[in-house]
Amino acid sequence: VTADSDFVRLSKDRGFPPKVNRIEKCTFRTAQVEALLRRNAVRIVEFEQSKQFEPVESRPDGWLILDGLDGHATNEPGVLLTVTVADCIPVYLAVPNKGAIALVHAGWRGTADGILEQCVELLKWRGVAKASDIVMHCGVGICGGCYEVGSEVAVRFGLTGTVQLDLRAVLSRHARDLGIEEITTSPWCSAEGRDRFFSHRASKGRDGRMVAYLGQPLG
Repeated sequence: VTADSDFVRLSKDRGFPPKVNRIEKCTFRTAQVEALLRRNAVRIVEFEQSKQFEPVESRPDGWLILDGLDGHATNEPGVLLTVTVADCIPVYLAVPNKGAIALVHAGWRGTADGILEQCVELLKWRGVAKASDIVMHCGVGICGGCYEVGSEVAVRFGLTGTVQLDLRAVLSRHARDLGIEEITTSPWCSAEGRDRFFSHRASKGRDGRMVAYLGQPLG
């Protein structure tokens, strides 16, 4: 496990140390990770949800698994937010000194449907903050040069024909439009770095998943 040092440095400068990590490629498959969590959980509650982003006002002890969601936010210390990715972009957001954090799984559908905008609004509410108070980091994901999409996807971003879509650039632009000023981006590409990361596209669906996580400590 290695840190994305640019965001770690930035968060420390702002006085807030969220856990932002890059999980490198290993031998565990998704089913094995899930089984490990289940064996060690004090209690697991599963929810069938269809919305991209759903506030949960109470949580059980142990693990809480929310299926069908692309984003999580909390202002509670000791809660570790996680999402799985394998080309899509994990987006880390924090309101320094306010105790509010959010973690988003941003694929092309979620990005086009405004998942970042939804998350920022909820984070502003939980942190009693302005968009300019939010720090954002786009983590490891597929780069534009490796992510060619057809016209049916391109049109969702105001483009035409077959294009190379840079989701991190799109997300960063959306964040600036929302008023977020401090934005960093990982230089790593999941498809180019197959020795380090999982890539759904580069492996033609055979790879596993990586886990992105973000939390603030107790105390």
